Amino acid sequence: EIYFSEPVVAAVPRGHELYDSNSIQLKQLSGERIILYSREAAPKLFDEIIAMCKRAKFSPNIVDTPRLEQTILAMVEAGEGIALAPVSLQNLRPSGVSFKPLRDKKCRVNVMLAWRQGEPEAIRDGFLNLLRKSRPNIERSRQDSTA
Repeated sequence: EIYFSEPVVAAVPRGHELYDSNSIQLKQLSGERIILYSREAAPKLFDEIIAMCKRAKFSPNIVDTPRLEQTILAMVEAGEGIALAPVSLQNLRPSGVSFKPLRDKKCRVNVMLAWRQGEPEAIRDGFLNLLRKSRPNIERSRQDSTA
């Protein structure tokens, strides 16, 4: 079940020529060192970002694929490359990293809810109902934080 959709952004390290840009075209990252989420940890996200790059007519120069968000940001902050990641990554508030919106169309990923089908489970079902009821508030707060 799709919970919401969010834009993909470029996380750029301080000192990089794109750091002070308001937004960028994905094609501007052609030739840059790119850091992506591990395909093993997030296969759909990895594949969607690769497809975005393909639509922008380039193959990313992937230098690393960490499993954890904090590792991705630490690598960007250390100047190891630019990360392509969902905008929610900026909520970790790293210093020395600037998040750049992509001007390209269709640079969005879906946040999904997934669970094992089968017998009803009260805790799981209660949690899913809570998430569904909270969706409007979450979407509103997400819009406020990215504005």
